[in-house]
Amino acid sequence: MFTKSKDQITLADVEDFCREFPEGVRVEYKREIRNIPKIVSSFANTLGGIFIIGVEADQIDNKVM
Repeated sequence: MFTKSKDQITLADVEDFCREFPEGVRVEYKREIRNIPKIVSSFANTLGGIFIIGVEADQIDNKVM
């Protein structure tokens, strides 16, 4: 996914990314649109990150459900 331009990224690329990378400091998954300013602010105060809306992560192991 990181080697493609944004207009070349497919749904399959996003699904593969979600399976490979658990939620953490630089990856945030949210099922619904909530707290966007807080999440964007936290990324801005660090080195950035990937924020994917419409995906739910397990609360125990931070992997996509």
